[in-house]
Amino acid sequence: MIGRSGQYAIRALLFLTTIEKNRKAGIDEIAEAIGSPKHYTGKVLQILSRKKIVSSQKGPSGGFYLNQTQKKNNLLKVLSAFDDDRILGDCILGLKECSSTKPCPVHHEYEDIRDKLNILFLNTLIEDLSEELISQNVFLKS
Repeated sequence: MIGRSGQYAIRALLFLTTIEKNRKAGIDEIAEAIGSPKHYTGKVLQILSRKKIVSSQKGPSGGFYLNQTQKKNNLLKVLSAFDDDRILGDCILGLKECSSTKPCPVHHEYEDIRDKLNILFLNTLIEDLSEELISQNVFLKS
């Protein structure tokens, strides 16, 4: 449902919440920690940086990090950076004119699921998910 870019973005942001305050992580470290290809991770982080969802600093002591405001971003904002929020409005079968008045065969069944996903992504903050990660009750890579 969520595209690979959105998945890696969320995983990278969650990893960044686990590093010590005032430390920055490089692309190699992030890619290793979340189990993603280095170059793909770099592209994802560039997009997140342009959208101000993650901060970055260039130079020998540079890297990526999250400030307190960025930790309060919800999953919907992160997914929107990669157009992965389309699943919350588009027809699951890809029809352009699917609506309540002109539904596709799965419109009514998917409508409830889509609404619940929208609420989940809107109400879930990066920092909320990081608490479980820090306590090591969940993991980021297989």
